[in-house]
Amino acid sequence: MPPRRKPCVRCSFSLPRPSPSLPPSPSLQRLPPLSAYVGKYPYDKVQGVVFLKNPALIAAVKKAAPPKSVAKWVLSVDTTQVPIAEKDGKIIAHACEPHNCGDHQWAIVIDASSGSADVCYHNPPDTGEAKSCWYLSTGKNELRDGAECPSE
Repeated sequence: MPPRRKPCVRCSFSLPRPSPSLPPSPSLQRLPPLSAYVGKYPYDKVQGVVFLKNPALIAAVKKAAPPKSVAKWVLSVDTTQVPIAEKDGKIIAHACEPHNCGDHQWAIVIDASSGSADVCYHNPPDTGEAKSCWYLSTGKNELRDGAECPSE
């Protein structure tokens, strides 16, 4: 006769209830390439993702290392914007401060093949009247002649 086994001890925990089905977060779904936004405004969505909120764009801008105050403007949807352009292998998103476009403007210039970005920023109190600061994908920055950032 086999030895008698002790009864199992009942566990005192319960399994979590399943949560309602949520759509996958943008980081989990396939994100559109930045080139898919050409011809659209920076606040437009492609595959449910706004250009300025696309993680690939945010990472490229962060790598260029503009100051937080500049990055806040550059990645804001609350600006005056023109459609995203493509020229010579570069994707260009240009915007400015509403009612102050001549003096306060910026552009994100993305290399279409690598996804790296340079950020142009023009604001006379920071850059001087006829200069723009370029934050480069290498992490360096330089002051260049020109009171306008590229828009196409």
